[in-house]
Amino acid sequence: MNDTSPRVGAPNCGLRPSFTEAVFLLFISMGLMLLAVSALQLARQKGLASLFGSRFTRSLEVEIFALGVPLLLFFRFRRYNLKESLGLRFCRMSALAGGAVMGTGSVMISPQLEAWLARLIPPPPDWPDYMVRFLTLVPGESLVWAFFCLALAPALLEEALFRGVILGGALQHWKPPVAVVGVSIAFGLFHLDFWHLPLLTLIGMLITWSAVVTASLWPAVCFHLSYNSLALVLVNFAPQASRGWIRGTGNVPAGILAGGVILLLGGAVLVRFSGRNKG
Repeated sequence: MNDTSPRVGAPNCGLRPSFTEAVFLLFISMGLMLLAVSALQLARQKGLASLFGSRFTRSLEVEIFALGVPLLLFFRFRRYNLKESLGLRFCRMSALAGGAVMGTGSVMISPQLEAWLARLIPPPPDWPDYMVRFLTLVPGESLVWAFFCLALAPALLEEALFRGVILGGALQHWKPPVAVVGVSIAFGLFHLDFWHLPLLTLIGMLITWSAVVTASLWPAVCFHLSYNSLALVLVNFAPQASRGWIRGTGNVPAGILAGGVILLLGGAVLVRFSGRNKG
């Protein structure tokens, strides 16, 4: 019999997906992600990648195929309440602002973490130029479309799965600290980027913590959205964006690194003291 009673740190909800259902949905989504990425790689090798649209459109298609479709079918047939199951509950504006500030600080710190990681573990041969090329707009490409495909859609779909269904299931089975770590590792693995796994897991822990503390999905969405949006802006519009620190191949300037730490900690304080969701 499923344990549907609320746990400390879990969204206050009634009947919601069980731990077993959450794990099942995770494996389905990861399998579809592998299938989609493999199909696109094959299409690229055969010169057919353009049939799936621009690289931004292809990224959106993968997100919808691997995340949107399974989530839609799951809730369509299992009939769980979306608001309760995903933690779509009211939270204070300070919590939303705190999530966004944490995301902003994290993206300022991440290149330094990448640089340290590269000194410990040799990065892939195409790192870091691949991601810079991927994020760099070329003439004729729309910043609005890039924002929608690379920031807004992932923030909504990935958070719905990981900090919604999976976190809710994990909190029925594990204590909050264990759930935060477990969900974050799954989040890192989902991206199929094993060199970045430590960084993705760390970022995932910060996002998951914000969802647990506030018992709401929305601060996590704000964190994710601000992180991806600022990364897109830095690559395309920051002065001297080709410098090594933005690409993760050099040390982040001390002032920027200190500012990122201050923003991360300040955002965490806002989230922590916004108070838990009561309604």
